[in-house]
Amino acid sequence: MLTFPDLHGARFGHINLDVLARAHAHFRDAALVPQLIKQKVVTNPLLDPHLCHEMIQEAHAHLGIDHSYGGWFEDRRVLWKDSYLEKGQHWIHLGVDFNVPAKTRVVATWKATVELVDDDTPMIGGWGPRVILRLKDDPDLILIFAHLGEVSCKAGDKVKPGDTLATVGSPPHNGMWFPHLHVQAVDLKHYKRDWTHLVQELDGYANPFAASHAATIFPDPMRYMRLWE
Repeated sequence: MLTFPDLHGARFGHINLDVLARAHAHFRDAALVPQLIKQKVVTNPLLDPHLCHEMIQEAHAHLGIDHSYGGWFEDRRVLWKDSYLEKGQHWIHLGVDFNVPAKTRVVATWKATVELVDDDTPMIGGWGPRVILRLKDDPDLILIFAHLGEVSCKAGDKVKPGDTLATVGSPPHNGMWFPHLHVQAVDLKHYKRDWTHLVQELDGYANPFAASHAATIFPDPMRYMRLWE
């Protein structure tokens, strides 16, 4: 079962968002700076989710693809310059982003239990609506689905491949990010205390100096996702 069944037959490609940010110098043009910049709310134009989405759409058109994915352990210090990540230099992205339209349906691809459904809206730079699954075949691993829109499941639900989890969200209700699904895997074997306290503290980014250790805790979630048959 495809993760995005409504996008069956669509062309997916891999992109690196920080490379895009470095290449799109024209987004720094004062004439293109959105209202958030004019109001001095932020200083990096790409922190405006609509402008960031425009950059991604341009990349899709250039590459001849419909949607994209990528970002596991990607260094995003240019993309998110001046964001909340700057203080701790937490530039390393711990999950995979699936750059698909808002309202795209997201379904389970494995048998799992819904362990948690929460929402930190209106936090800017947060998770937004979030669903956390524990896989039946690998109970030491949880998958975090974040920046969602409408959630179709609740804690305690047993899901199987094809069951709808949620839809992809849009700003401002998805954490004030451009429309995309963030999926992050967490290996619970590295934690001795209750994981439910852990997920309240987790972020989607880490400091580069901790990257090698973090890679064992946050494995590549692509093995649990399906974009094509």
